[in-house]
Amino acid sequence: MLKENDMENKDEEKMFKVFQELEKEGVTPASYQHMDPEGLGDTLKNIFEKIGVTEASVQKVFMSKSCNCDARRKFLNKVVPYWWKKKNPE
Repeated sequence: MLKENDMENKDEEKMFKVFQELEKEGVTPASYQHMDPEGLGDTLKNIFEKIGVTEASVQKVFMSKSCNCDARRKFLNKVVPYWWKKKNPE
């Protein structure tokens, strides 16, 4: 029977392996420093692009002329903006 500490160690090992694989692919915190997301929409767009989900691929899969990805991104940016992007009222 696994102890709670053993399970935590296994989860940590799995996470470490995932981080190592991402770094091999060039995905590091430093690789995202140049990005300046306004909100959740920009972040999701960046993540999807990294894993190969682009506007073109969505259009191809759903056989549509437009996926309205940009409209969704803007909507999510307005609904979930990042707090550090809010201008200081002072």
